[in-house]
Amino acid sequence: MMNFAKFVYCEEQEKRKDFMEFVQPIRSLKQIETIKKLLRQQNLRDYSLFTVGINSGLRISDLLKLVVSDVIDGNKVKDRIRLREKKNK
Repeated sequence: MMNFAKFVYCEEQEKRKDFMEFVQPIRSLKQIETIKKLLRQQNLRDYSLFTVGINSGLRISDLLKLVVSDVIDGNKVKDRIRLREKKNK
């Protein structure tokens, strides 16, 4: 699977010799839709995590703690998810 952190990059930083990996937030709806389409074709779990993350702004470390029962009640997707965010250190 493609590394989506490298999908969006800072062009100005790339031109510098002392370039270190630097990731900008995804601001383009077209890029978001492209990523969602690719993820949906490859892996429903990753697609779901990306979609919830993009819509909520939660950190991936918090999203990875979710289990199926946090999101689905029987055969129905829950309207709300309760989650305690991890604090910055």
